[in-house]
Amino acid sequence: FSYPYSKYAQTMVADFPGAMENITATTMTDTAVHDSRAALDFSSEGIVAHELAHSWFGNMLTRRDWSHLWLNEAFAVFFEGVWTEHSKGKDDYLYEMLGHQRAYYLAWSAGRRRPIVTMRYHDPDALFDTYVYPRGGAVVNMIRFVLGDEMFWKAMRHYVRENQWENVETQQLVVAIEEATGQNLQWFIDQWVYKMGHPEFDITSAYDDGSKILKLVVKQTQKPDATRPWFHSPEYFIMPVDIAITTSSGEKTHRVWIDRAEKEFTLPADSKPLIVNFDRGNYLIKTVKFNRADEELAYQLLHDSDVMGRVTAAVELKLRRSEAAVKALREAALKDRFWGVRIEAVKSLGGNKTDAARAALIEAVKDKESRVRRAALQGLSQFKDPNLADLYINVIRTDQSYFAIAEAAKALGQTGSPKAYDALAETLKQDSWQEVIRVGAMGGMTALKDARALDLALMYAARGNPANLRGQSFQLLAEVGKGSDRALEILTVSLKEPSPEIVFNALTALNSLGDKRAVPALEQFLKGPLPASLPEEQMKQFVNGVINRLNKAGN
Repeated sequence: FSYPYSKYAQTMVADFPGAMENITATTMTDTAVHDSRAALDFSSEGIVAHELAHSWFGNMLTRRDWSHLWLNEAFAVFFEGVWTEHSKGKDDYLYEMLGHQRAYYLAWSAGRRRPIVTMRYHDPDALFDTYVYPRGGAVVNMIRFVLGDEMFWKAMRHYVRENQWENVETQQLVVAIEEATGQNLQWFIDQWVYKMGHPEFDITSAYDDGSKILKLVVKQTQKPDATRPWFHSPEYFIMPVDIAITTSSGEKTHRVWIDRAEKEFTLPADSKPLIVNFDRGNYLIKTVKFNRADEELAYQLLHDSDVMGRVTAAVELKLRRSEAAVKALREAALKDRFWGVRIEAVKSLGGNKTDAARAALIEAVKDKESRVRRAALQGLSQFKDPNLADLYINVIRTDQSYFAIAEAAKALGQTGSPKAYDALAETLKQDSWQEVIRVGAMGGMTALKDARALDLALMYAARGNPANLRGQSFQLLAEVGKGSDRALEILTVSLKEPSPEIVFNALTALNSLGDKRAVPALEQFLKGPLPASLPEEQMKQFVNGVINRLNKAGN
């Protein structure tokens, strides 16, 4: 279905919060414009694709009421991934979808829980959250998996064609899918859109060499959320899932249906499986408990043809300390063909804190992909090792990535090395896109806690500097500005500024500074008006907590 308008424009606006899909004239934050060095780590293609997708999903057809907002936003998120798949390949697409799933898991774990479609909200703005964006995008990806590519795209074209220039509800999507494909996905929408939660799988396996059969028992162990009885969860989820079995003769994928709380599957395997990959491609929103030996996971990490199988193995090996685990993580971190697997292996090594892991991370700092180098530097920073100071200084001086330099600067500060202060002070002289390097250097100074940094903190915390640099400078003031009248003045005066980012950073810095003299300014701040985009009740609760802590400390 072709672009439905005669023109398309994008306008970049300083300090604009995100982007807005005005019909044919999208407004975007100016951070979407970046130079070639920033492009080593950052791309605005996602936000450009997202807003352009709204030309169809949101503008040409749009939700009838706020409760069906996902029909705008989830589809725009999904089409970001479609562009990624087109421009970078399927592995990048699947890894992006994993990122959406992870964002949802964080929200769920933090207690932010609801169905995608709900009429329970105090303000429409509250619906612009994890559920209509990343979880919603992941759900559209699951619809694609259930239907298959041919039927999915046929259904999407029919949905858009039949509802162009109309207001839509979720049921019109269900109808369009059935009209186009003959498949009624009401069961799917009921589970994943009108109800909340996700399956929590507990899997056990056993292989019988005599019958050449692998037996898998798949249990769903999730419980309803008793704290939100007004939101329903499925008793159990019904879904197809691909189970890939790799033996010495190759890989075979079996699509099975999970349609009970506990189900047993018997699958043929000509020899003992080397890899059992549950949910090949990682399409399902889920958690999985599937206990496997380190050697099994190590083999999967190094040999699975499915990129998401390798990612899963790398993540599961994070808490393993065996020689087999560390050796496989090292090999994957340095040699896997996909950068996302290398990053996951590097992250798992970062939590290992062994000499072997440290050596592997030092090698990974040389990776051709800057995102992997950054992850390696983050992992090495956890060692807080002064002997790594020269490595970090070399990265600062030679790396082309703004973000890698920033990570090296932060890691250098954590070493406490005598070389750190002068090197970080020199790093502050480097210009970069969105002040990435200076913010990183100030982060290193914050970790170093060297009193000589006070004047630098005061200089960069002053008005006229970018908000992100000022925010990090506030944190440095909290570390090295205790007892300083100038530090206290900058932080308390900043509470009167209109920027929510500045106000929030000033509040957290005052909390860390621990100076009771800030109490009158905090009490005045509570009298309002508070910055419009800060949640009023949570902000008042936080500030009152800061006041109480400062009063107790003063006594």
